[in-house]
Amino acid sequence: MSEIKLSSDQVKDWLENETDHFLSPIQEEAKNNLQTLQQIKENILETTKILIESSQKEIEKRNMRVLNRARALNKLAHLFSDRINKINIPEEVSYSNLSKITEETNKILLVNEVDIKNWFPRISPFFIRDRRKFITVHERSKESLAEVTDFLKNEYIKTKTLQETFQLISNLLVLEKKLEELEIERKDIEKNQQEITKKLSDLTNQISSLKEKNTLSQLSQLDIQNQKLTKELHHAFRRLDKSFKKMHALILRDNSIVLTSQEIDYLEKYIENPFTAITKEKPNYPILKQILKILNGLLETGKLKLKSDKKRKAQDTIKKINNNSLIKLQEKSIANINQKQNLLTSTILAEINRKKTELQEQNRKIKARKSRIDAHALVKKNKYNQIKNQIDKNKRLIEKNIFDSIEKTIKIE
Repeated sequence: MSEIKLSSDQVKDWLENETDHFLSPIQEEAKNNLQTLQQIKENILETTKILIESSQKEIEKRNMRVLNRARALNKLAHLFSDRINKINIPEEVSYSNLSKITEETNKILLVNEVDIKNWFPRISPFFIRDRRKFITVHERSKESLAEVTDFLKNEYIKTKTLQETFQLISNLLVLEKKLEELEIERKDIEKNQQEITKKLSDLTNQISSLKEKNTLSQLSQLDIQNQKLTKELHHAFRRLDKSFKKMHALILRDNSIVLTSQEIDYLEKYIENPFTAITKEKPNYPILKQILKILNGLLETGKLKLKSDKKRKAQDTIKKINNNSLIKLQEKSIANINQKQNLLTSTILAEINRKKTELQEQNRKIKARKSRIDAHALVKKNKYNQIKNQIDKNKRLIEKNIFDSIEKTIKIE
């Protein structure tokens, strides 16, 4: 058997042409059965109305012989009416809704039948004619319902798969429309992603170019030089590190060692960072020399105890520093600090920093926007894939249903 290739738009018309010759008669019969259910509902409502009116009249008469039975019948008739009124008969018929309504009607008739058997004998001997009429309608309703059930099981069931297939075709067209709309949205999002990526690249280049400006380059070079000078000064003071720390501790507990508050402050600076300390000193670092003089006296008198080797090395270092071994390092460090300060306070750097801050803020906002666009793109992509998978499943199921129902092989492209 050759395979028939069809587009989604063609499937419905093709299937209607292939199945109309046997679907139409069955569908007409289904409509008649739907009317039968409507008639069952109307008949039961009509007879329950008679029961309600008859019982209400007797209740109003206040005849004690009949009153309790009339109340029971009135309540029962209202129950019958409420139950059957819950059934909603649709305008259009399908296997699904006809099957559902038939099942609901059957349940109501079964419950009514139990109430009839339990309560009608208790209402005797009153309302005999009305009760017989209701029972007659009830029995006829059961017979009519049995015919509808038989039609469902033996005839209409054959169209169930085809009806579901027509619904699948309608769903397929809706899904394909959604997929087209999503594809347009995805292209717009991709365009936005490309634009935002270009903006980020341009901003990154602008920020990089600012970093390469002469002033910033000079600052960077000065920072590198200052780091180098810091290392050199740490190296120059390495033999005094322990002596300075011991001296500081000794000053705190021995009031006989006299250092001014300024000298103590500078001692702490030299312990922490010799580069910072020496750049704050006057030329030839007079405060450092005064500290070293007191330190040397402590070493000579033995107030500050060190091992002989460390004491010798410390005193050698003191001698070198007193002989101005650090003057060039001091001059260079101070010159670097002053040059850096001048650059930092220059209008050129201020403008560069302002522009850089502005560009970085733009960069931050664009990155945040890009994150939102990327997240939106991911949601759309996942939704697109879900719908595409659902479309493929629907197509395969439609093809299978058609083959199972009319034994024809189609391929939906």
